Amino acid sequence: MINLTVTSEQEELISTVARAASTEFPRTDLVQACVEGSIKPIDDKRWRTLADLGLFSLSVPEAVGGLGLTLADEVLVVIELGRVPARGPWVGTMLATRIAVQAGQGDLAGQFMAGTARAGVINGDYTVDVVPGEYGVRVTGEGGELVRITAVTQVPGSDEAAIVSRVESTEPVASLADPRLLTRLRVLTAAYMIGVAEAATDMSAEYAKVREQFGKPIGTFQAVKHRCAEMVIRAHSARAELFVAALLLELDGDQAGLLEGTSAYLLSMQAARRNAEDNVQNHGGIGVTAEHDAGVLVKRAQIYSNLGGGSETDLVPILLTAQRTPFS
Repeated sequence: MINLTVTSEQEELISTVARAASTEFPRTDLVQACVEGSIKPIDDKRWRTLADLGLFSLSVPEAVGGLGLTLADEVLVVIELGRVPARGPWVGTMLATRIAVQAGQGDLAGQFMAGTARAGVINGDYTVDVVPGEYGVRVTGEGGELVRITAVTQVPGSDEAAIVSRVESTEPVASLADPRLLTRLRVLTAAYMIGVAEAATDMSAEYAKVREQFGKPIGTFQAVKHRCAEMVIRAHSARAELFVAALLLELDGDQAGLLEGTSAYLLSMQAARRNAEDNVQNHGGIGVTAEHDAGVLVKRAQIYSNLGGGSETDLVPILLTAQRTPFS
């Protein structure tokens, strides 16, 4: 039987990352960006503070300077980043570190792990929160390519707290032939979206306790409490599927975790979007203003649901044809 229990060491990792992420990347910065219509590039010192906790060396073998942990540990960390939600190319840098290590580029991998270099996911021609001179990761069903981004054009996006750019030119750096890399991308992206879904749930639950109408907390009203219950169910089911996918993806074989990884990605996408929308509705009029945190989560859900590649329509055939990986 597969064990989904979080260990005491993992709980300590979760709390440490959660504290650091909320301190270095406060949600107030994102709200302010939504009000002002733009945000500055990511502060290098803040990024290195999170890197110093080992975020980008979690699943890197100890023999090459990593912590030797698993994808499941990366998932737990990224969920906490999504709960903040912390801006930045977290998923791309994790994948870039993996590609650099396996391509034998230890110095570059060390830069990613130390936080002195970072890499965004390139989806089509676009990437998020990366500037020229930094790196990008292109992932397909055959593997991944690590490139240096040499020129970009910033374009308007739905999230004012994210710098969206069209990649104009790149230089090849390394590549990795690993069909499971695409599923890994989706698993890590799903983790961030689950964090967003859970943050929206917590925000609604807290507001429902203190906001009153007709002399009673709105949480006592059937429509609100049922909506909050559905938010919990969406996030919980997506999280469970994600943990299974993360554990199975560590197995050998090109198909390992494909079905569960795709399912987790779709479930987390739906949970993030719908929970963020329900959170706005639970907050009523204040929820639709740029000055409120609820709108930040809606925009984060939109950005991250596009990073994993493929729409819901594109991914359904995978669910119909992939074979479930046996485990004990």
